[in-house]
Amino acid sequence: MSRNVGSAPIQGGYIEIPCHAGDTGTTQYFDERIEYGGVEVDWATLIASAKTGGSRTENDVKIGFVTTNTTNKWTYLERGSLRFDTSLIPAGATIISAKIRVVGHYKANDGNNNPDINLFNISRDNNYTYGTTPLATAISYGSWNIAGNNDFTLNAAGLAEIVTGGKTYIGVRNANYDAAATSPTWVLSANAAVYFWSADYGQPPLLMVTYAAVGKGTKYLNGYRTGLV
Repeated sequence: MSRNVGSAPIQGGYIEIPCHAGDTGTTQYFDERIEYGGVEVDWATLIASAKTGGSRTENDVKIGFVTTNTTNKWTYLERGSLRFDTSLIPAGATIISAKIRVVGHYKANDGNNNPDINLFNISRDNNYTYGTTPLATAISYGSWNIAGNNDFTLNAAGLAEIVTGGKTYIGVRNANYDAAATSPTWVLSANAAVYFWSADYGQPPLLMVTYAAVGKGTKYLNGYRTGLV
């Protein structure tokens, strides 16, 4: 199978692109956690709030939420943002299939809310506006691998987010409470989240893409590329 890992583009085939590490010295956060909140608010207010902080140099990305000592109040919501240099895929190429892989290393489930995780579109600016249309199938809390790979297979909406010949931005957020705008069960001072390693730790999220060049199709035999047709 034709394979290319983060180098010059080929006419068509398969490529693996590591996530771009956080841009230190700027206001943009890639491959990092984005924070919302910092004060006691209800759930609806928290998920609708603007970004209040984040980190470009953390070793991991946390997706989840934290409650306070006040009943039915939350203090933090954390999401993630990923950027991939998809200029390595020729502009106009047809995206056949794609996955995003992250390496999990921890999870917490105070209150037994079982937070899941999924991919969503995200604005390409400093506002970090997240969409609610899933780009893959969510990975449940119980299925989250804390000692290895967690793969998201992109659906049609996810494939459409890949910008050939440019940069691709993907948002990561909790799906069953955050994106669904459904309040979790409140528990005193609870942390509910999943974590995955970042590029700063040397375990960057990975975008894996199978594509065909402009005007070309791809012939497959038992899942392997045999030539352009």
